[in-house]
Amino acid sequence: MREPALPCPPHAFDEPAARSDSRRPLPVRPRHVRLEVRLDPSVARVVGQVVHTVEALGDGARVLPFDAADLRVEAASLDDAPCAVRHHAAGVDVELPRALARGERVEVRLAFTARPTAGLYVVGPDQPDVDRPQIWTQGAMEDHHHWFPCFDAPQHLVTTEVVATVPAGFRALSNGVPEAEDGAPADAGWRTFHWRHDTPHALYLLTLVVDRVEPVVDDRGPVPVVNYAPAGRADDVRAHFRRLPEMLAFFGEATGRAYPYPRYGHVFLQDFMWGGMENTTLTSLTDAVFVPADAVDEQDVERLYAHELAHQWFGDLIAPRGWPEIWLNESFATYFECLCMGALEGPDDLVRRLQAQRDSYLSEARDRYARAVVTRRYAHPYVLFDRHAYEKGCLVLHTLRDQLGDDAWWRGLRRYVATCAGTAAETAQLRRCLEDESGLDLHAFFEQWIYGAAHPRLAVTWRFAPRIGLELTLTRQDDGAHALDLPVLIRTAEGVVARRVPLTGQSRTLVLPQDGPPAWVAVDAEQACLVELDETAESDAALRARLLDAAAPVATRLRTARLLGQRGAPVNTDALGQALATDASPTVRAEIATALGQHRSPAARAILAGFVAGDAAWRVRAAAGAALGVGGDRALVDVLADLLATTTSPRVRAGLLKGLGEIDDPASRAVLRKWLDVPSPRDTVAAAAVAALAAQETASVVDELALRSEIGHGRPVRRAALRGLGRLGRAEGADDALKRRVRTVLEARLQDPVFQLRAEAIDALGALGDPRARAALERAHGAEPFAALRRTLREALGKLPAA
Repeated sequence: MREPALPCPPHAFDEPAARSDSRRPLPVRPRHVRLEVRLDPSVARVVGQVVHTVEALGDGARVLPFDAADLRVEAASLDDAPCAVRHHAAGVDVELPRALARGERVEVRLAFTARPTAGLYVVGPDQPDVDRPQIWTQGAMEDHHHWFPCFDAPQHLVTTEVVATVPAGFRALSNGVPEAEDGAPADAGWRTFHWRHDTPHALYLLTLVVDRVEPVVDDRGPVPVVNYAPAGRADDVRAHFRRLPEMLAFFGEATGRAYPYPRYGHVFLQDFMWGGMENTTLTSLTDAVFVPADAVDEQDVERLYAHELAHQWFGDLIAPRGWPEIWLNESFATYFECLCMGALEGPDDLVRRLQAQRDSYLSEARDRYARAVVTRRYAHPYVLFDRHAYEKGCLVLHTLRDQLGDDAWWRGLRRYVATCAGTAAETAQLRRCLEDESGLDLHAFFEQWIYGAAHPRLAVTWRFAPRIGLELTLTRQDDGAHALDLPVLIRTAEGVVARRVPLTGQSRTLVLPQDGPPAWVAVDAEQACLVELDETAESDAALRARLLDAAAPVATRLRTARLLGQRGAPVNTDALGQALATDASPTVRAEIATALGQHRSPAARAILAGFVAGDAAWRVRAAAGAALGVGGDRALVDVLADLLATTTSPRVRAGLLKGLGEIDDPASRAVLRKWLDVPSPRDTVAAAAVAALAAQETASVVDELALRSEIGHGRPVRRAALRGLGRLGRAEGADDALKRRVRTVLEARLQDPVFQLRAEAIDALGALGDPRARAALERAHGAEPFAALRRTLREALGKLPAA
């Protein structure tokens, strides 16, 4: 049932379109799916047959309710005996010629034709950003039933077999292993590819890709890795996945279970709506991340590969028992992505990635809504794929690890993998495994952190009282009941002392034994817990000491730099400059550069100028370039322009362009225009120039942004243009004519063929808040095929004032 276009209340996950989750009843247990299809990339039509092997759950099963849409079942049979078929709004009922006995296994064959609107996509060169014909499928959430009749729910684990006949010159790729990598001859001009996957998995993980690609085999790991490259791109493919054997080894050790399938691989999809999809044994990836070999490191594309590989354990080997349990897929994959990249790049990288997860989740909790990680009331399963399912759940796992300790955490995690492998799991099973290995009662933790919303917000103050000790006051700024044992670091004359203090639902002052006044105190110094800290009462002197102390953890120095960025006294500028020159962490140095920009002083800019070109880490140079322009004037334009011309790093150039965007001056705009069409991997430079031009918030750039929002420009450029138009439309001083012009452009993009462009247009219209957009948003909701964007449309409608 399609959700009605009822506006979402602001800052609320629950909405009028929501309903309680329930599993569809089924009289049989699906066991195996054999799919036989004939596909032509020039025709958006599927002709085939599917054989479902099912096991009766009880005596008397006679009618099988198949999920089906956009298709017609032409015939059905059981053991060659014809079955009656009844099409209806919810799918197709197949009436068997006889009743089944409990435990009986049978094969039900259905011949069908389909013209799918979801699930299977035919793309071609006439579409934007597409250079060759290609067919690909995307089964999540429950979209396979748009192109073949099936039991489309995540808790049904099946083995699969795909037999695809395609035109000669194309390959058909699917899960498992092929009978022959190059297929077998069929009738004239066609080849047949036969794939088998003998390990049960959720049906939404079935994949089928038809493309002109060649296999690139990597035998360095525990199983063969076969990635597929478009013509002439084999070396780029090798560069992208050069560290995959190390990733496979990491996950095998971390989970206690070696990679569980006979092979693995990747294929890049054109016009794909997501970053990646963890189809068992063959991950689909957006070709937007398929950059030249020399750009792989700077574009940070490997994190996506680590995330999708983590899913082979969390989501594939262990499926979710219903969509409310999706955090068992996405939170685990997000956390283990961070852990894997930290293992490859070092602990500093892990801190940076976990901080990014924290910033992302807190942004959603602050600006959008806060919800329970596991909720059973929602409008459509796709709306659950938000920053709570990914980022918050990741941080909850990190918190849980801190509370249990590493030894018990890893034993419990490996017990969970061993216990639930090959099943559809629920959160209660994870909890039981962790309890069994730790000896703790985790009921309260799971109730508060998984089944409850929000997170603790805590103001921290401290003072030293002679003959008493350190008085540490924890003031709750939320009304939750989340409880933790919080780690605390205290810098004394003798060294850094580690303590743990209880966080309860109440504010409290704790007295800690202490002989002399500490130089600094850091609650949750490693940011191991999902607690939002307010340290604004901390003295400048203590913050400077904390920043400059190499014994303070990287996470503490990072958040200390942020605090000092809000305190522009010259002595703080000097401390930040000293730390920028001496801190060993690129993550901290990048944060320091951003903080110095907030000081907006000549002294801060003088420090930054030396690091734009001089720091060894490109992230620091990029941050320094962006910060250099904050609060700047015409005199800085030439400096930034010269730096742009001399650096070769696209990401550093993007930072410098952002810095230019901070300088509202015709000379700055003139420089930015020179970079609007400069090519770079993933359009990093051009998109940054567009965003910087929008940051000028002047009506003179609206036509340039509108032009670059149109088909023909790269997607990153178009997205930046739409985001920038939204910014212009709500800028202070924007007149009605400008708002009308912006709204007209944004409304036109609500029908854009590119998923990400529609998403940007919806977000921008919601932020614009113009009630005249209501009719366009409602029309778009009726036409939008993706449930995730329909939710975004309802949120945009909820932001509009009454007309």
